[in-house]
Amino acid sequence: KGLDRRVIEIAGYLSEYGQWAHKIGISFLLETAAGDIALLIEDADNENSPVVDTLLDLLLELDQEIKEEGQETSLLGVRRAQIQLATNLDAADRSDEAIKILKAVTAEAPKDIEAIMALGNIERGRKKFSDCDTTYSQAIDAMPGVTYKNTWVTYYYRGICFERSKQWSKAEVDMRKALELQPEQPHVLNYLGYSWIDQGINLDEGMKMIKRAVDQRPDDGYIVDSLGWAYYRLGNIESAVEHL
Repeated sequence: KGLDRRVIEIAGYLSEYGQWAHKIGISFLLETAAGDIALLIEDADNENSPVVDTLLDLLLELDQEIKEEGQETSLLGVRRAQIQLATNLDAADRSDEAIKILKAVTAEAPKDIEAIMALGNIERGRKKFSDCDTTYSQAIDAMPGVTYKNTWVTYYYRGICFERSKQWSKAEVDMRKALELQPEQPHVLNYLGYSWIDQGINLDEGMKMIKRAVDQRPDDGYIVDSLGWAYYRLGNIESAVEHL
C-alpha cells in the first residue's frame, strides 16, 4: 500500500510539472510527463495494482483544452502517449480501460482522427460492431475530404461493422465507396465480392472481384480461401478443392 501511494504521488508530481511547464511555454515537457505516467500505468497494470484507475485519471487530465495555437504540438504528443497506452492495454486484454482512455481523448479532441481510428479499431477488434460504426462515422466527419489518405480504409472498416451488425444495405454502400476511392484494393474486392456470393447476388461480378484480389495477393491465405469458398457456394466443388 505504501508503494502504491508513492506511485500516485510520483504521477501527481509529473502531472503538475507537465502542466506547469506547458503553461510557461516549455511544451515538450508535457509530452514527456504523459509518456512517464503511461509507463507507470503499464507497470501498475502488470502488477495488478489497484492504483491503475487513479493513474489513468491523472493521464487524462493532461489533455487539457487547447487555448493557444502554439500549444497544439505538445498536446498532440500527449494524445499520442494516451493512444499508445490504450493500444498496449487492449493488447493485454484490458479493452475496457483502453476504450475509456480513447473516449476521453476523442471527447476532448473530436477531430483527432488518429484517436478516433484507434477507438474504432479496438471496438471492431472486440466485436462491438454497433459502437464502431458510430466511431468510424465520427472519423469520416472529421476528415478534411474524400482525398484524405485513410478515407478508403475508414469506409471499409465501417462497412465491416455495418455488415457484422446485420445492416447490409449500409455496408454495401460503404464497400462501394471504398472501391471508388481505391478501385483495386484487394481486401475490399474480396470482402464485397464474397459477401455478394454468400448472399446469392451479383454472382459474376462478385467472382470477378475475388479473382482480382487473388491476382494481387496470391499468397494471402485469407483471400485465396475466399475464392475456394466462392467456388463451393457456386457448386464448383472441383475448383473449390484446388483453392482450399
